[in-house]
Amino acid sequence: MKNILIALSFFLTVFLTGCENTENRGAEQPVTVSPEETVSTEETAGPEETANPEEAANSEETAVRQEKPLYPEDRKSCVIQEDEDYIYICGTLRLVKIDKETGESEILWENTELCDDDKMYIYFQGSALLLDDKIYFVEQWAYGAKVLSVIRTDGTGHEKVAEFAGHSMLLQDGILYVANRDSTVCYKVYEDGTLSEAINREEMEGADGFPEESTKISYYDNGYRVLLASESIKKFGYAIYGYNKLEEKYKLMKVIPGTGELLDMSQFGNYYNASNSRYLLISSYGEGSYLVDAETLEGREFVDCSMPDSGVTVITMDEDYVYTVSEVSEEGQVQYVYEKISPETGERSVICKREQSKVWQQDIMDTVVKNGYLYYVKEMDYNLYLMRRNVEDPSKEEILGEALFDSGISEVGTMEVYQEELNRKVKNLTVNMKIDLKWLKVDDRFPGADKINKYLAEDQRQNIDYEKDLLEIPMEWDEEESESEAEDAEEEEWIFYRYYASEFSEISYFDNHYLSFYQSEDDYQGGMHGMLYRIGYTFDLQTGERLVLEDVIANNEEELKDIVTKYFEKEILANPDSGYYWSDAPDTVRELTDLESSFYLTEKGIRFYFEPYLLACWAAGFQEVTVPYEEFELKIPVGNVSEATAGMEP
Repeated sequence: MKNILIALSFFLTVFLTGCENTENRGAEQPVTVSPEETVSTEETAGPEETANPEEAANSEETAVRQEKPLYPEDRKSCVIQEDEDYIYICGTLRLVKIDKETGESEILWENTELCDDDKMYIYFQGSALLLDDKIYFVEQWAYGAKVLSVIRTDGTGHEKVAEFAGHSMLLQDGILYVANRDSTVCYKVYEDGTLSEAINREEMEGADGFPEESTKISYYDNGYRVLLASESIKKFGYAIYGYNKLEEKYKLMKVIPGTGELLDMSQFGNYYNASNSRYLLISSYGEGSYLVDAETLEGREFVDCSMPDSGVTVITMDEDYVYTVSEVSEEGQVQYVYEKISPETGERSVICKREQSKVWQQDIMDTVVKNGYLYYVKEMDYNLYLMRRNVEDPSKEEILGEALFDSGISEVGTMEVYQEELNRKVKNLTVNMKIDLKWLKVDDRFPGADKINKYLAEDQRQNIDYEKDLLEIPMEWDEEESESEAEDAEEEEWIFYRYYASEFSEISYFDNHYLSFYQSEDDYQGGMHGMLYRIGYTFDLQTGERLVLEDVIANNEEELKDIVTKYFEKEILANPDSGYYWSDAPDTVRELTDLESSFYLTEKGIRFYFEPYLLACWAAGFQEVTVPYEEFELKIPVGNVSEATAGMEP
């Protein structure tokens, strides 16, 4: 579990750091329609309507739509969708379809441009809704830009529906609500599965009369969802809103629709976690959690899910249980404990436990409870699989489909892990340093293994020594704390957290002769966020030598500058509205590219990358491109290049 300040640092990074005007870039705001033009459940207008209103009114298709509103039942979005025969895992970059009977899996769709060479970038943190043979889902189509898209369950008919996309979707009474933290767009769903133009949100949600300063409360329920006013009103007869514009802080409110009548609920907390038809689970950061009767608004203390150090995250809530996951550390090994808790009696029952991933700190999919099953991702033999258990009979663990992610580690070797916590106390300031390292150990069946392993271990030993030395250097705060101690002897002790992590990524290239991968490093020394680094490694498995660019290509430096700059310019031109790249990014690429540039090999080419702040803002992450091997004069046979083509003796 990360400590409080690191969690706060991450939280503030998301909201206060990053690119100007990049949040929800490309998203259309709700279209405001006059009452006469507003689409209702009785009279609908769709994208097929003609320029002549009379022709549209007389068309047979329009008449059918008026008589048969589609999907009157309520449905919520979730990363896991399911029909009679298949399970669908719906991420923003990839959709996977798993056959329930055979266990076979197939990629239904993926954004090949964004996840061409970086497999670990394919996270399943999306939002999707299954309607008969169509899946509506949030697709990431450019860095930072997401859209609402649709695809048929057989993989055909993929298209972008609207530029607006959000964290949550709700189908209620034939209206599809798509929401993010600040905005909601509504669409009428027709019988053929198409959507109308955006509908006036206030009228469709029944949210008229709400105060202008109101904002929606986000919560973590089966993934990142937003509680919509329409959903809340239908369930409880009122809406749950928070507002911060007047008091500059969140304050949870009960709002009576149409009247603007407000009732303060903030005595229970400011954040809404989940609910069933009877109870609301509400928490306040660092101040506990309450189970509140939805009718009487009487509350009682419940399992604490109010902050990261509570160790508990609410997955979801149904009529019978609150489902949670907790992080528990036993003898240095972190375990995730999944429980179901009765809201009536508070009785707890463990569904299952699993160990934290040996390689990755973050799962590639949120834990989900759906249709009586707990879905989660588990690492086995350095690969990640989708698993599930029946929440009523959790004794059997099922593997669903093939590996969601194959790291390639088992083909090459194993992982080495080093973790240590250090402390230094100066007056009333305690500096806590955590070191977390994971790196590759090559199997000794390769002739160069011993040399490679010594090289990688020495790199990590230098990291450890550097961080320990850094811990002993007085910080600016040390002097301030020493001077102020005499003035305020009663001052509360400060704990300042620092963190250094070096994580193995994945095997990006392996052909039994050459091996390539990279280490991701995160060095947090204070401030809004840590500094991110990446170190690419390429080794000859026969000799154990680490290869630099001059060992791989015969091109001179000017040729290299031209090639790499050309591909970065293509990337920038392909995403003109991403807002990430600085205006002088191409010039910076040309200036910084040389034969000592950072790189690693992939199946399709040489991957060049630049650290945050060099070409774009911190929130944009690493800026990188893959240059096909065919662009270079190669010295070694990699990819599909033969030894003869590479200028080597066959």
